[in-house]
Amino acid sequence: MNIICKLFERMETDNIAKSLGNMMISGVENAGRITAYRDLIRHQLNRNRTLLIFQDAVTSEKYSQTKALITPFGKRIYDISLSSTDNKIDILTAFNSPEDKATFIVTLFSYVADISETLRNKAYRFYYYAIDTFDKLSKPYTLNELAKIDLDYVIDAVNISSLDDLEKNRRLRFLGDATTYSSFLDLESYMIQLESSGVCRVLSGDKNCDEAFTNGNVSIISGYASEDKKKRELLLNAVMYAVNSCAERSTSTHPMSIILNNMDFMQDEVAKALMEYNFDIDCAVYVLMEDISKYIEKNGNELLEKTKSFLVFAQGSDNNASFWSAFFGSRDVQERSFSYTKRKSWNPFANMWDSGGVIATPRKYNSTTTNVQKVNKPIYRPEIFRELRPEEVMCYLREPLLRRKSRIE
Repeated sequence: MNIICKLFERMETDNIAKSLGNMMISGVENAGRITAYRDLIRHQLNRNRTLLIFQDAVTSEKYSQTKALITPFGKRIYDISLSSTDNKIDILTAFNSPEDKATFIVTLFSYVADISETLRNKAYRFYYYAIDTFDKLSKPYTLNELAKIDLDYVIDAVNISSLDDLEKNRRLRFLGDATTYSSFLDLESYMIQLESSGVCRVLSGDKNCDEAFTNGNVSIISGYASEDKKKRELLLNAVMYAVNSCAERSTSTHPMSIILNNMDFMQDEVAKALMEYNFDIDCAVYVLMEDISKYIEKNGNELLEKTKSFLVFAQGSDNNASFWSAFFGSRDVQERSFSYTKRKSWNPFANMWDSGGVIATPRKYNSTTTNVQKVNKPIYRPEIFRELRPEEVMCYLREPLLRRKSRIE
């Protein structure tokens, strides 16, 4: 990462993930920002880090460009998108226990619709009983299959399981209860939404999540080829949830780096959870964002608080320029002001005409007053952020504090 190392005065051998922490790259997508992005990817690959790239729906050209950057390094690429037919992952392998898998499925329901707490609890219990019973029967299942199961199917599985009578009867009472049946009819509508989105199909492959999200591999997760924003959001948030689970138990010798390319379509809470790992494990999150004002208006500024370093390129609006001007800070400066006064005075000895008396004439003089006061001014004015050239960037590091304007060379 020659460029970013130079910008922040770091050595190539430094652990950038710890030294610079989570990083935000903000500004319009000009030549400078594109160069920094490509340099960022190359550095991760050179350091043999596991790389996850989350990006919004993009043109096939941009998608191909990202993959072309990675291919020469001989990395195994997992292409996870709604249009992909290869490298589909089994999302459930990201979770170790039936409890975690059931919680994940209920979370997916909350992504597609508002779900009441009562229905959430019943959905969790239904899927926990189903998954735990299938595990005990060594019966394989995928997310796509779980989205299609019905009550009778689970009841039959419980009946033939090796569960003790007490636990078996408890599950059968719940599954056979009339209120459970009524709730299940509501759950079926969520199942249909999940199935019709295509997300369950993409996440029901044969690739293990631990393999895809560790061991120096690269995963590109994208909503490419879908114009439906909700479908893209569902896919990306589901994968991020799984990544979160894998990162918690990761013992890989290939530390993880995560690139979030456009935050507008992601669940903010999941992204914030991922950014917490920089404090716990050797993981860094790189957020690329164009409209910072719009994001903060929608989600608040907690994401910025979890970010340690910033690269700010030319801003596309006055609001964004003003935000970054305030973010980079201000200082007190001594400001002088001057006042200028014209006056006339009467001088009796100014002119003497004869011994009989004195004829005085007026004499003019000017008065200037200097005032000095402290004024708080931004270190970098908003217009600086609006007028940055493509090769120029503003660098900010929280600790040790660094603020300066630099060039990408």
